[in-house]
Amino acid sequence: MKPSEVLLDGGGYPLPDTLGRADFEMAAGMIVLACALYDDKWQPVSGPQIAYALEQNIRAGRMPWVALQKNPTVAAPSFQALADRGYARFTKSDRERSPIELTDKALDLIRAKWFRPGGIAAAVKGTASAVKP
Repeated sequence: MKPSEVLLDGGGYPLPDTLGRADFEMAAGMIVLACALYDDKWQPVSGPQIAYALEQNIRAGRMPWVALQKNPTVAAPSFQALADRGYARFTKSDRERSPIELTDKALDLIRAKWFRPGGIAAAVKGTASAVKP
């Protein structure tokens, strides 16, 4: 399963009813989005990479990301709580500056519900490998 093969528009926010809380699912969806944009592979992604991927998808009008601008009641992502529950891990001890990656625990749940073989692109896949951040 590649990140671009994960359907992220499952409702008002990404990956609903997958990880047990909307703030976890929002954070995981943002990680999937960044992984899809940066070489379409599962890897640790930084805060600036997540922000860039989100910005690109909002500018392109892709749901559910564009709804974040229009609906302030959408769950705010909780990367810390996502890691505390074992769905993600920070790759450095300084969590505020550390890249974050999804664990097999999260990927197994995402695969079971949102994997679409052949790729329903969740983002403009594989186009940001040369882009900084």
